[in-house]
Amino acid sequence: MVRLHGSTSFAPDTSRPARTGTDRQGRTYQESWGWLGSESNKHRRCVRRIHLARPGEDEDLILVTSLLDADAYPAADLLWLYHQRWDIERAFQKVTEVFGLQRLIGGTPQACIFQFAFCLLLYNSMQLLRGYIAEAQRRAAETVSVEKLFDDVQRELVACNVIYTPAEVVVHYPACPSAAELRSWLRQRLESVWSDTWEQSPQRARRAPHRNTQRTHNSVYRILRAHATRTPAPRIQQTC
Repeated sequence: MVRLHGSTSFAPDTSRPARTGTDRQGRTYQESWGWLGSESNKHRRCVRRIHLARPGEDEDLILVTSLLDADAYPAADLLWLYHQRWDIERAFQKVTEVFGLQRLIGGTPQACIFQFAFCLLLYNSMQLLRGYIAEAQRRAAETVSVEKLFDDVQRELVACNVIYTPAEVVVHYPACPSAAELRSWLRQRLESVWSDTWEQSPQRARRAPHRNTQRTHNSVYRILRAHATRTPAPRIQQTC
């Protein structure tokens, strides 16, 4: 199952009627059967297309799948599965952007795996903190920015490392608390912690790309050529 690209042609099967339905969020979809590619394409493939209408979004969602049996693989389940996959992709995007995974600490496979695993650990920790803070503020966790929250956490960790030595930090926590004790401690410490800078900024609508058809710079050669084509050549009078 993949998302249908706009440049890929889809030829519907007129002998098989399309069906409509609603997904788990109550949005309307239409599923139809047909082929990807033209008749002359030897790699042409029979697929099922699921077109989900998304009012208020930039564009509709169109998926194609090789699972042709709509009764065995309902369209609503496939749409839910794609949504779950998209959440995973967004999680990887957050891990890459927020925790600096664009720059690798080493070139060996071991270094890459270690850095990636450490970034996943940071992501899980930030999701945990965001959940407790959102619960205390009685708001949805999605309204708390992971990026802005991590900026403050990073500054506090740097300050802790400057003021205290690792040995002093270890002495301060002589025993590892149980899961219940840790949950109680986090709720107590994060109950009154809030900063307006942590609020997630509203999503901005995409702007259409601006295409400038006029040149913003020129050269002497182009100016002289344009002048020569516009100016008629002078006539030369011959005298006997």
